[in-house]
Amino acid sequence: MPKSSDLRWRAVTLVHVYDVEMSNVVSVLGVSVRSVQRWYGWFQSRGNVEGVGRKQRTSRWPPEVCRYGRDS
Repeated sequence: MPKSSDLRWRAVTLVHVYDVEMSNVVSVLGVSVRSVQRWYGWFQSRGNVEGVGRKQRTSRWPPEVCRYGRDS
């Protein structure tokens, strides 16, 4: 289950601003160490704690084949 943006920001704030150890953040917020590490990594590299959405899939078939299948 995805965690809220607010919870992610709380975890990153505790680690980055208040220099609280990740083990303490994990026990207080009830999330996994890996999640906090991932969120903190996103924050350091992108400045945000939001994950990137899933990549839009493209068809392996040429557009005319897709149109033919859709129109049939």
